[in-house]
Amino acid sequence: MESGRRLGWSSCIATTLVAVGCGAGHMAVPADIAASSDVLAVSGRSGWSGSLADESYRLGAYRVEDVDRKWNSTSGWSVARFSQAKTTGGYRYRFVDGESTYVGKCATVTRDSNAELGSGLRIGVTSATLGCSCEGDGGTLATAALEGRGNALSGELATAEGKYVITALFELDGGLRQSQPVGYRVDAQGEPVGAVEVLSPGRAWLSRELPDPERAQASCLFAGLLLYHPDH
Repeated sequence: MESGRRLGWSSCIATTLVAVGCGAGHMAVPADIAASSDVLAVSGRSGWSGSLADESYRLGAYRVEDVDRKWNSTSGWSVARFSQAKTTGGYRYRFVDGESTYVGKCATVTRDSNAELGSGLRIGVTSATLGCSCEGDGGTLATAALEGRGNALSGELATAEGKYVITALFELDGGLRQSQPVGYRVDAQGEPVGAVEVLSPGRAWLSRELPDPERAQASCLFAGLLLYHPDH
């Protein structure tokens, strides 16, 4: 991880303590998500990120605190395939829901390979895996495991009550489309569960039908996605 960087996935300028930001706009919110969900606004979030920055912020009524980008994910932590994989980056944070506190942990694995284009031509392809967990007094309560080429990740989000599908979103307001994800949506058998916009400062949506314990667990994982920095 860098010593610091400005939030936003399209970087313009990079320095030791980085200030970037290209005015990417906002994620186009899928109509079914907007119609069935409550919005969790992000507030108090600094434009700086990294080991020298205070990355605390609020996600609706929740608080995200003590972000640690030097966390070593190899110390007995595992999510899905991470139990046998060597991670290339990790971060940790506290997620506070009133009087309850979760510990969020995320780590990545990147792999380089070659894709055959025909006629002996090959192109380098980078695949990535992102894993996040949220832990409480009773152990691990929720996990997310995503995989994909480049930064287009998809996978599964699991809470104590159920498992859901995560897919990447690329469209901005106005119909523009980004090459990297601007957010992710979560669905259960075709029914919307929620979404998170990862463009700074970020937003999240949760289905009004989702029970309170699952709302907190899903929001804790959304906080991990908001803190994720894909490799360029």
